[in-house]
Amino acid sequence: MRKKILILVALLFIAIVAFSIFYTPSLPVNYGKVDARLFLAASQNQPLVVAFGGSEGGNVYASEELKEIRNKFLQKGYGFLAIGYFGGPNASEVFDRISLNAIHAAIIKASQNPKINKEKIALIGGSRGGELVLNFGKQVSVGETSAWSYDNQPLPYLPSTLKSVYYSIKDDWVNAFKEMLTDSKAVEKAAIKVENINGSILLISAKNDEVWPSFYMSNMIMERLREKKFQNYYEHIVIEGGHTEADKDYSLTLEFLKRYFK
Repeated sequence: MRKKILILVALLFIAIVAFSIFYTPSLPVNYGKVDARLFLAASQNQPLVVAFGGSEGGNVYASEELKEIRNKFLQKGYGFLAIGYFGGPNASEVFDRISLNAIHAAIIKASQNPKINKEKIALIGGSRGGELVLNFGKQVSVGETSAWSYDNQPLPYLPSTLKSVYYSIKDDWVNAFKEMLTDSKAVEKAAIKVENINGSILLISAKNDEVWPSFYMSNMIMERLREKKFQNYYEHIVIEGGHTEADKDYSLTLEFLKRYFK
């Protein structure tokens, strides 16, 4: 009897994994919509900083909780565009095939404000927002649909494996991502073409990131930029702490903007 139960449990697990791998859900509610809020500094001809949150959803950079951070940029003379790309009333219901076209349209609309210098636009993002920023330069995703879409087509992404699904069920996301990254051919196919970014790049990763291997993956990006002989300035800063450590102090980002985004 115990052997039969074990076999049934194993078959059930395989069935769940197979379903998660081959099932493609319909597009989410509010697909192709984003929530964008523009905050202006007092000056004219303002460079525009566009900010994206991560997998927490909602328009976090437009929230009252992050008002102090917004003000740091505004006080330096930057216009500040906060974009929520899922999980809010005016955006896609869930984090699934987010339309880069919709985000691009929101940025273009904001850049047409007479106080904004539309020739100078910088993008910043934390966690999955950082992945979004890199995708704009031309993905790694635990799930069976792409996190992003362009022209209504899903962008390439790194598919789950049986072992990565096992880790994700246990909420062990770091090892889930590491397992997916062992497939070198799939990684190359899904790699973001960061060498096509027309601008300087700053990567900030935490040594003890408990959500995904950001230090390792940032090093992968740096290596790709070197191999492709990227012509613009690029830098990877490693900080102590966990996944959200970079959100506690934006001085590194502001210094980078001061040097390479005058």
